[in-house]
Amino acid sequence: MNRFVAGAEEIQLREHDTELAHLPYSVVLGKIEGQARDRARARKIEQPVGAIFSGLTDFKDTAPGEEQNIAGLHGLTNIVGTVGLAFSTLQRLGGNHDAGFWGLLVGFLILSVGAFIGGHVVFKYGYAVNRNAFARGKRAKEFTAVLPVAELADGTPTKASLGATTLVLVRRGDVVHALKDTCSHAGTSLATGHLEGDTIVCPTHGSTFRLADGAVLHGPATSRQVSYEARVTGDQVEVRGPRR
Repeated sequence: MNRFVAGAEEIQLREHDTELAHLPYSVVLGKIEGQARDRARARKIEQPVGAIFSGLTDFKDTAPGEEQNIAGLHGLTNIVGTVGLAFSTLQRLGGNHDAGFWGLLVGFLILSVGAFIGGHVVFKYGYAVNRNAFARGKRAKEFTAVLPVAELADGTPTKASLGATTLVLVRRGDVVHALKDTCSHAGTSLATGHLEGDTIVCPTHGSTFRLADGAVLHGPATSRQVSYEARVTGDQVEVRGPRR
């Protein structure tokens, strides 16, 4: 900070030496420091702009109803708080530091409320949380039968159980895909979703996963779906995994 102020001082004195030469050094330094603080505050207005986009993204990617209403409130508080900070910055740049202080205080308090609401969206509704992070599913070192092949209709997402882990199986001719049934985004059963080409789409928020390996092709999910190797042996569908 001292280096920055010193550098700014040298620049200011070169540009305004005739204007400031008659002033005491402490007054000159205070004037320069005040200008530097105001410019730094102006640059900081960029930070809460990111919070606005964060809140709007929450609104877009959450389910209709209470969940989306809370996410919308998150976005709204971020917008209002940022307006307060912008007002504060304009007032300070114009020399009205008292109004700038109150604008900064109100804006900061509103953004603090927005941060609390954002945390509420995450911890209550699990937004942007990987639901499978600590429960990847039962491990099968060898191929294990999970469902009679006669019960797996072609092109229809079907639930199967590997111990306590629920899987969703999709059969395409002689090829069978197996994913963990719990959507990594919000915990919805993928077996209630629909197929689009070589993907399965979650019915709640539209997250799209590749059947072959569980990769995320479309959000809001950010974590790949746990996947298993699958095959048909005799009259049984068998799985092994999960894949790493």
